[in-house]
Amino acid sequence: MERIIETERLYLRKLMLKDASSIFKMNNNPNSSTHEDYISFKNIKETEIFIELHINNKVSNITKWAVCGKRQGEFLGLCTLQYNQAEDQTIIEYQFSEKYWNKGFATEATKGVITYAFNALRIQDVYAYIDKGNKSAIKVALKAGLTF
Repeated sequence: MERIIETERLYLRKLMLKDASSIFKMNNNPNSSTHEDYISFKNIKETEIFIELHINNKVSNITKWAVCGKRQGEFLGLCTLQYNQAEDQTIIEYQFSEKYWNKGFATEATKGVITYAFNALRIQDVYAYIDKGNKSAIKVALKAGLTF
């Protein structure tokens, strides 16, 4: 398992089919479904298909990574870089299982992805689109160095 990005407490890697159960639970938590393009899966099989699309790079404008804790390798959430060709923008998204909220993991992962985007991918700008009612996501973006 290749670690693409590493931070102090986390590593980011490609998605794997073994992530299906964790992603299914995370995405079906009603406390997590706060943005309009939120994906909810009906079952584990739908989740596996979603993962396979990303593993096989069928969604070529999106890079989606599993965020894992270094100590035990547990799945904490997802970080995504997506290129929006119509707007000529690279967009970052992050989503974490509720039990990992308010521990700084989202900020740490987001900072790692932004650094990777600038240094390894040579992306000039990274954007986040956040519902103005999602105060936690706004805090993460600001702590990670994004500005309005």
